[in-house]
Parts: sequence; structure tokens; C-alpha cells
Amino acid sequence: MSRRRLSRWPYVEDVAGLLRTNMPVGSATAKSAKRNQRLKVRLSDTPEKRRQYSQTYRDRHPERARESQRRWRERNVEVDTARWKARNWAKYGVTPEQYEQMMLDQNGVCAICNQSCIRALAVDHDHETGVVRGLLCWKCNTGLGRLEQYLDRAIEYARRPR
Repeated sequence: MSRRRLSRWPYVEDVAGLLRTNMPVGSATAKSAKRNQRLKVRLSDTPEKRRQYSQTYRDRHPERARESQRRWRERNVEVDTARWKARNWAKYGVTPEQYEQMMLDQNGVCAICNQSCIRALAVDHDHETGVVRGLLCWKCNTGLGRLEQYLDRAIEYARRPR
């Protein structure tokens, strides 16, 4: 029987992989020992079980999950941007070199509005053929994505006299 010390007061006994404590049930340290027991079980699970646990937690506590994600992104701006670029490029078969060449061809601006963007430009593609058309800012990309199948009607509507 091994004994580990979780805090400066009581000891926790690890009997056959189960944590047992000699603390009163309602004490704060007993709650801490229980939390450590749950953590130990979670960390020993398979990656699929850990993913499921994380998803369940995010579903039950969406505000906390969003806040945690926001804080992580603030601390890791470069990592987050690099991940986004890698996913965006890989999705359409664009290499970093091809992306840089498209940026040079477009002078680093959006292909529709000709304005530079704080965010990285998105790879625009035809939804039917999958062919990459160019790089767009997020506003033009989402606008085009929403209007693409109704583009003729949208242009006709915008040209109507008032």
C-alpha cells in the first residue's frame, strides 16, 4: 500500500488503483482528493474518452469554454493563426508557397474589394468544382459564399431604381 501526500494534512492511500482518504467526508481536502481521483481516472482514459469528456464539459458549460478558448487565443495568437492557415490551405490543396504567390499576384489585398485585411486572406474556391479562385478578405468571402447561388438575382436587385 503506497501513501501519497496531497496536501499538508491528511494522507491518501492508493489501494488497488483506488484513492481512499482518511479525511472527513465533507472537508475541503476530501473534495480536493475526490477531484484528484477524477482527474487521475480521466488522464488514464483513452484519447477518445478524454475527447468525449471534454465535449461533454463544453456542452454543459458553454460560457466557461468560450472564455477559456478566448484567453488561450489571446495568449497564443501566432499558434492560432498558423493553425487556421494550415487548415484553410490544406482544405483546398494550397501549399504555403502557392498562397504566398497568390498574395504577391494580388498585391496582398482582397481580390474583390482591393483592401488589405487584418486577418489572413481566405482561400476562395468554387463550391461545385473545388477550383481555387483567389484570396478574399473574410467579409467578401462570407458575402460571396452566401450570395453565390443567387448572385444574378442579387445584382438585379441592387441595380433596381428606387
